[in-house]
Amino acid sequence: MSRIGATQSDIVSEYFLKHDSYMIFTGIQKDISDIVLSLSEQLQELQNEGSWNYKARFVVVTSVHINVSIQELAFKILEEMWKYYNVMDVLTVMSVSNFTFNDTLVDSAIPEGNKSEINIE
Repeated sequence: MSRIGATQSDIVSEYFLKHDSYMIFTGIQKDISDIVLSLSEQLQELQNEGSWNYKARFVVVTSVHINVSIQELAFKILEEMWKYYNVMDVLTVMSVSNFTFNDTLVDSAIPEGNKSEINIE
């Protein structure tokens, strides 16, 4: 593509080259603050790219410990994305897990036969 008077870097940053959707994975985290930090770091990297589009659709996929409030987590994710990145089209997908920290199984409300254990090192 070209445009009269535009340099190549101007053309690269045009809207038609912007992404229209993003999928962000935060990994398995124990605390809400770790999830928000992972999300923020990834958004910062994306924002520095010429193809960044805050108007795009975002899907945030995370796995949290069963003791984390998913309502509070959803609020913190949306707050971070709106307050610092002006993103408002967000779908959060959360997997609630019971996993082991330092060889200690943390209690959960999952019935005994349905426990899913993940060791984090």
